[in-house]
Amino acid sequence: MLLPDLRLWLRLSGRLRIVLPVVFCCFAAAAPLWAGGPRWVGGRPYFTTEAPVRWYPGHPLYFTDPGDLSSSVNHAAADALVAAAANVWNVPTASLVLSRGGALDEHVSGANTFLGPSGVIFPADVQSTNYLAKQIAVIYDSDGSITDLLLGNGASDPTSCLQNAVTESVDSISPSAIIQHAILVLNGRCTGPAPAQQTQLQYQLMRAFGRIIGLGWSQTNDNVFTGSPQATFNQAMHWPVMHPIDIICGPYTY
Repeated sequence: MLLPDLRLWLRLSGRLRIVLPVVFCCFAAAAPLWAGGPRWVGGRPYFTTEAPVRWYPGHPLYFTDPGDLSSSVNHAAADALVAAAANVWNVPTASLVLSRGGALDEHVSGANTFLGPSGVIFPADVQSTNYLAKQIAVIYDSDGSITDLLLGNGASDPTSCLQNAVTESVDSISPSAIIQHAILVLNGRCTGPAPAQQTQLQYQLMRAFGRIIGLGWSQTNDNVFTGSPQATFNQAMHWPVMHPIDIICGPYTY
């Protein structure tokens, strides 16, 4: 768990995440991916250095839940979805590399995760104290029970998938401004037989990966969304992945 001083510092200095259920159609064409600056920058009193908060090591490994994501998305398909979302951030100009390190020790569910006196208690290998062995835990919340536990009863309902398809948490940052551990929870109730459901989940997971590797929101070419001034074709092709308002390309059906 984050220390009280760190939680306060992040609340005061972090960028505001705005999530609106807006339907917007963007250009469906291949283009370079743009992100924001650092999500956090170290400063006293908690941090011992004034530098962007970054990952240790520079090649954090993610470990996926050994279970199925849902009745429509088996384990292999879920792993492929996660790999596609993570690989977006493996670019030649970045030193950070995301790759899969293996599987978690168990299927994480309401049967082995519960609320304790200081917060949610995950299985031992998912906890932040295990960061040297497993830096990023990717949980396949097949029945929505983990999402409900983290966000409140009913949060996993398919009508809330725009907001709650993926829950991300950076739960360990050292005083030397090093990210040590993070958790990603994929809401299985936001999947289904329609391929578009998995595409939408992958899009949200891509953005969540950006957050846990330490990227902030980017307002580059915000006029692509606001329409003022009218966006040029080049601006539309370079609308950042980490835009602050969560907008889906095309109707968000599920």
